[in-house]
Amino acid sequence: MSDDFDDLTRVIREFKKLDNYSVKVGALKTGGGRSEDFMEMIAMVNEKGCHIKAINHKYLTIPTKEAGTRTAREIPNLFFHWTKQHHLPTLCQNINGQVKIMFYLKTSVDIPQRSFLRKTFDEKEATDWNERVGVCLNKMMDGDMTAIELYNDLGRLMVKDVQRAIYKATPPNSPLTIARKGKDTPLRDTGALYRSIDWVVVEK
Repeated sequence: MSDDFDDLTRVIREFKKLDNYSVKVGALKTGGGRSEDFMEMIAMVNEKGCHIKAINHKYLTIPTKEAGTRTAREIPNLFFHWTKQHHLPTLCQNINGQVKIMFYLKTSVDIPQRSFLRKTFDEKEATDWNERVGVCLNKMMDGDMTAIELYNDLGRLMVKDVQRAIYKATPPNSPLTIARKGKDTPLRDTGALYRSIDWVVVEK
Protein backbone atom coordinates (compact mmCIF):
# COMPACT_ATOMS: atom_id res chain seq x y z
CA MET A 1 0.00 0.00 0.00
CA SER A 2 2.86 2.34 0.89
CA ASP A 3 4.52 1.73 -2.50
CA ASP A 4 1.26 2.50 -4.34
CA PHE A 5 0.88 5.72 -2.36
CA ASP A 6 4.46 6.73 -3.16
CA ASP A 7 3.91 6.00 -6.86
CA LEU A 8 0.73 8.08 -6.90
CA THR A 9 2.52 10.92 -5.12
CA ARG A 10 5.28 10.91 -7.75
CA VAL A 11 2.72 10.92 -10.58
CA ILE A 12 0.83 13.85 -9.04
CA ARG A 13 4.11 15.72 -8.58
CA GLU A 14 5.02 15.24 -12.23
CA PHE A 15 1.61 16.41 -13.43
CA LYS A 16 1.98 19.57 -11.36
CA LYS A 17 5.35 20.20 -13.03
CA LEU A 18 3.69 20.41 -16.45
CA ASP A 19 2.58 23.96 -15.60
CA ASN A 20 6.16 24.97 -14.78
CA TYR A 21 7.66 24.30 -18.22
CA SER A 22 7.09 24.86 -21.92
CA VAL A 23 8.87 23.82 -25.10
CA LYS A 24 10.43 26.34 -27.49
CA VAL A 25 11.09 25.43 -31.14
CA GLY A 26 12.87 27.51 -33.76
CA ALA A 27 16.24 28.40 -35.29
CA LEU A 28 18.11 27.83 -32.03
CA LYS A 29 21.41 26.36 -33.27
CA THR A 30 24.27 27.67 -35.38
CA GLY A 31 24.14 26.89 -39.08
CA GLY A 32 26.68 27.13 -41.89
CA GLY A 33 29.18 28.88 -39.63
CA ARG A 34 26.61 31.51 -38.66
CA SER A 35 25.59 32.38 -35.10
CA GLU A 36 22.29 31.51 -33.45
CA ASP A 37 21.22 35.16 -33.68
CA PHE A 38 21.92 35.25 -37.41
CA MET A 39 19.98 32.04 -38.04
CA GLU A 40 17.05 33.37 -35.98
CA MET A 41 17.07 36.55 -38.10
CA ILE A 42 17.06 34.48 -41.32
CA ALA A 43 14.17 32.42 -39.97
CA MET A 44 12.09 35.48 -39.07
CA VAL A 45 12.77 37.24 -42.40
CA ASN A 46 11.46 34.20 -44.27
CA GLU A 47 8.66 33.54 -41.81
CA LYS A 48 7.17 37.01 -42.23
CA GLY A 49 8.63 38.19 -45.54
CA CYS A 50 10.68 41.35 -45.90
CA HIS A 51 11.03 44.44 -48.14
CA ILE A 52 14.67 45.54 -48.39
CA LYS A 53 15.53 48.97 -49.79
CA ALA A 54 18.86 50.45 -50.75
CA ILE A 55 19.79 53.01 -48.09
CA ASN A 56 23.40 54.18 -48.28
CA HIS A 57 23.66 53.70 -52.04
CA LYS A 58 21.33 54.02 -55.00
CA TYR A 59 21.24 50.29 -55.64
CA LEU A 60 21.44 46.95 -53.90
CA THR A 61 24.00 44.68 -55.56
CA ILE A 62 22.54 41.22 -56.24
CA PRO A 63 25.40 38.81 -57.02
CA THR A 64 25.25 36.45 -59.96
CA LYS A 65 26.78 32.99 -60.15
CA GLU A 66 29.88 34.61 -61.68
CA ALA A 67 30.40 36.80 -58.60
CA GLY A 68 29.93 33.94 -56.18
CA THR A 69 30.40 35.10 -52.60
CA ARG A 70 32.48 38.14 -53.55
CA THR A 71 31.31 41.70 -52.97
CA ALA A 72 31.49 44.45 -55.58
CA ARG A 73 34.51 45.92 -53.75
CA GLU A 74 36.38 42.65 -54.19
CA ILE A 75 36.02 42.53 -57.98
CA PRO A 76 38.21 44.94 -60.00
CA ASN A 77 37.30 46.88 -63.14
CA LEU A 78 33.53 46.62 -62.88
CA PHE A 79 31.53 48.78 -65.25
CA PHE A 80 27.86 49.79 -65.45
CA HIS A 81 25.77 48.17 -68.18
CA TRP A 82 22.03 48.00 -68.90
CA THR A 83 20.77 44.56 -69.90
CA LYS A 84 17.86 44.46 -72.30
CA GLN A 85 17.17 40.82 -71.46
CA HIS A 86 16.47 41.43 -67.78
CA HIS A 87 15.61 45.14 -68.03
CA LEU A 88 18.01 45.79 -65.16
CA PRO A 89 21.17 47.82 -64.66
CA THR A 90 24.17 45.60 -63.94
CA LEU A 91 27.81 45.70 -62.93
CA CYS A 92 29.93 43.74 -65.37
CA GLN A 93 33.53 42.69 -65.83
CA ASN A 94 35.43 42.20 -69.09
CA ILE A 95 37.18 38.83 -68.88
CA ASN A 96 39.42 38.17 -71.88
CA GLY A 97 37.12 40.13 -74.16
CA GLN A 98 33.96 38.50 -72.82
CA VAL A 99 31.53 40.57 -70.75
CA LYS A 100 30.37 38.78 -67.60
CA ILE A 101 27.50 40.08 -65.48
CA MET A 102 28.65 40.11 -61.86
CA PHE A 103 25.80 41.98 -60.16
CA TYR A 104 22.26 42.99 -60.91
CA LEU A 105 21.38 46.40 -59.47
CA LYS A 106 18.00 46.94 -57.84
CA THR A 107 16.63 49.73 -55.68
CA SER A 108 14.78 47.17 -53.55
CA VAL A 109 14.04 43.46 -53.25
CA ASP A 110 11.12 41.62 -51.72
CA ILE A 111 11.62 38.38 -49.85
CA PRO A 112 8.24 36.62 -49.95
CA GLN A 113 6.66 35.14 -46.85
CA ARG A 114 7.51 31.46 -46.50
CA SER A 115 5.99 30.54 -43.17
CA PHE A 116 7.36 27.26 -41.90
CA LEU A 117 6.94 27.86 -38.15
CA ARG A 118 3.45 29.35 -37.87
CA LYS A 119 2.12 27.19 -40.70
CA THR A 120 3.36 24.03 -39.02
CA PHE A 121 1.93 25.15 -35.68
CA ASP A 122 -1.47 25.84 -37.23
CA GLU A 123 -1.53 22.49 -39.02
CA LYS A 124 -0.17 20.27 -36.25
CA GLU A 125 -1.16 21.76 -32.88
CA ALA A 126 -4.68 20.36 -32.73
CA THR A 127 -3.87 17.08 -34.50
CA ASP A 128 -0.52 15.30 -34.38
CA TRP A 129 0.94 17.27 -31.46
CA ASN A 130 -2.21 17.03 -29.37
CA GLU A 131 -2.33 13.29 -30.04
CA ARG A 132 1.31 12.90 -28.96
CA VAL A 133 0.63 14.80 -25.73
CA GLY A 134 -2.27 12.44 -25.01
CA VAL A 135 0.00 9.41 -25.43
CA CYS A 136 2.63 10.98 -23.18
CA LEU A 137 0.06 11.86 -20.49
CA ASN A 138 -0.99 8.22 -20.37
CA LYS A 139 2.64 7.25 -19.87
CA MET A 140 2.88 9.77 -17.06
CA MET A 141 -0.20 8.24 -15.45
CA ASP A 142 1.58 4.88 -15.51
CA GLY A 143 4.68 6.43 -14.00
CA ASP A 144 6.70 5.76 -17.17
CA MET A 145 7.38 9.39 -18.15
CA THR A 146 8.25 12.65 -16.39
CA ALA A 147 7.05 16.16 -17.28
CA ILE A 148 10.47 17.05 -18.73
CA GLU A 149 10.48 13.86 -20.81
CA LEU A 150 7.02 14.74 -22.16
CA TYR A 151 8.19 18.15 -23.33
CA ASN A 152 11.38 16.71 -24.85
CA ASP A 153 9.37 14.08 -26.71
CA LEU A 154 7.01 16.76 -28.02
CA GLY A 155 9.96 18.98 -28.96
CA ARG A 156 11.53 16.26 -31.08
CA LEU A 157 8.28 15.77 -32.96
CA MET A 158 7.83 19.51 -33.49
CA VAL A 159 11.36 19.87 -34.88
CA LYS A 160 10.78 17.05 -37.39
CA ASP A 161 7.53 18.67 -38.55
CA VAL A 162 9.12 22.13 -38.91
CA GLN A 163 12.04 20.69 -40.86
CA ARG A 164 9.59 18.88 -43.12
CA ALA A 165 7.84 22.20 -43.76
CA ILE A 166 11.17 23.78 -44.74
CA TYR A 167 11.56 21.15 -47.46
CA LYS A 168 8.09 21.95 -48.78
CA ALA A 169 8.52 25.74 -48.69
CA THR A 170 6.75 27.90 -51.27
CA PRO A 171 6.66 30.19 -53.24
CA PRO A 172 9.61 29.30 -55.50
CA ASN A 173 12.74 31.43 -55.81
CA SER A 174 12.82 34.31 -58.27
CA PRO A 175 14.35 33.68 -61.73
CA LEU A 176 17.45 35.73 -60.77
CA THR A 177 17.96 33.68 -57.62
CA ILE A 178 17.52 30.42 -59.51
CA ALA A 179 20.05 31.57 -62.12
CA ARG A 180 22.58 32.44 -59.39
CA LYS A 181 22.14 29.27 -57.35
CA GLY A 182 21.47 26.93 -60.23
CA LYS A 183 18.49 25.43 -58.41
CA ASP A 184 15.10 26.31 -56.96
CA THR A 185 15.33 25.28 -53.31
CA PRO A 186 13.92 28.08 -51.12
CA LEU A 187 15.00 27.89 -47.46
CA ARG A 188 17.22 24.88 -48.01
CA ASP A 189 19.89 25.46 -50.66
CA THR A 190 22.71 25.27 -48.05
CA GLY A 191 20.82 23.30 -45.39
CA ALA A 192 21.89 25.80 -42.71
CA LEU A 193 18.35 26.81 -41.73
CA TYR A 194 17.22 23.17 -41.65
CA ARG A 195 20.11 22.23 -39.35
CA SER A 196 19.51 25.21 -37.07
CA ILE A 197 16.01 24.04 -36.08
CA ASP A 198 16.01 22.68 -32.54
CA TRP A 199 13.94 22.61 -29.36
CA VAL A 200 14.58 23.51 -25.75
CA VAL A 201 12.48 22.95 -22.65
CA VAL A 202 12.29 26.20 -20.69
CA GLU A 203 11.10 26.92 -17.19
CA LYS A 204 8.29 29.48 -16.96
